[in-house]
Amino acid sequence: MYINDVNSKQKNWKILTTTFVVMVLLAACKFLEPSAPERSFDLDELLLEGDISSDWELSAPVTSTGDDLCTTECLALPMKIEKDKRDELYATQIVYRFQSIGIAQRTFKKVYLPFNQSLELTNEWNYQSQIAEQTHFGCDNVAGNVARFCQWGAQYKEFIVSFGILMPPGKETQESLALIEDIIIAIDERMAQYLNLSFENIKD
Repeated sequence: MYINDVNSKQKNWKILTTTFVVMVLLAACKFLEPSAPERSFDLDELLLEGDISSDWELSAPVTSTGDDLCTTECLALPMKIEKDKRDELYATQIVYRFQSIGIAQRTFKKVYLPFNQSLELTNEWNYQSQIAEQTHFGCDNVAGNVARFCQWGAQYKEFIVSFGILMPPGKETQESLALIEDIIIAIDERMAQYLNLSFENIKD
C-alpha cells in the first residue's frame, strides 16, 4: 500500500513537473518572439489618401475606438462615393499595427476571422493578394436587407488592414466588386511599397 502511494505521488509529481515545464517553455517562446522591426514610416502613411479615384470623398483619419483588434496602434480612414443622391457607398480602411508578426498572425486567426465568419464568400470575387500572409473577403446583408456590407481583411507582416464597404441592397454587382478590387489592389501596392515586398499589378 505504501509503495503504491509513493508511486502515485511520483507520477503526480512528474505530471505537475511536465506541465510546469511546458508552460514555462510556451511563455518563453512568446517572450522570445522577435519584435517587429523599427519602421521608417508612420501608420497614417499606409492609408490610401491620394492612391484612389478622385470620386471618393475622404474624411480625416480617426482612431478606431472600441475595436477589439486595436491593441497597439490603429487608424481608420472613412470615405464615401456618391453616384447619385440615392446611390451612396460608405467605406472605411483601417490599419492595425502589432508588436510582432506572430501577434498579428494570431490576432487575424483568433479575433478577425471569428468576428467576420458571418461574411459569406462571393462567387464573383476572384482577386487574391500576392503579398498578404492571410486574407479574407466576404459579404452579408445588414439589418433585414436594408444594406449590403462587404469586407476585405489581410495580414501583412505585423500589420492587419481591413477595407469595409456599405452598399444599398442589390448593389453587389460586378461594377461594385470591381470598385472594391481596385481599392484592394491599391492597398496591396501601398503595403508592398512600404514593406519592401515584390508586387506586380495584374491589371496594368
